[in-house]
Amino acid sequence: MFNCHLEYEFEATQLNSVELLAAKTQECADGLPLFVVGDFNLAPGSAHYAALARVFSDGYAPHGDDTAVTFHNWTGRTVAARDRSERIDHVWHRGSLKVADCRVLTDNPSTQPGVYPSDHWPVLCDVDLR
Repeated sequence: MFNCHLEYEFEATQLNSVELLAAKTQECADGLPLFVVGDFNLAPGSAHYAALARVFSDGYAPHGDDTAVTFHNWTGRTVAARDRSERIDHVWHRGSLKVADCRVLTDNPSTQPGVYPSDHWPVLCDVDLR
């Protein structure tokens, strides 16, 4: 399993990070099933998302909708603000892993309304490792 947090502002840096991530996961886990998870700061439809999708499978895509929100900026928002995906946190995988379900958890179990443990909603995947 690999975890990452890609830079959000500069496209060239994002592309370099995606290329490095693909190369390093191949080097470290050649032929083995693996997960790459984290805050990629890349929404579906972006060129960098497409570059990752050439190497890995998006665990969420077959199970969710394209307007999902993972970044809510401390607001608790669950609907995309601009009719586009704001799902920038991903669970990518490759190899013999089967994702049975994947979803963004938007409930807030806090006893204090408006208090969130993060500015991102978590992404949960149920995986069959057989």
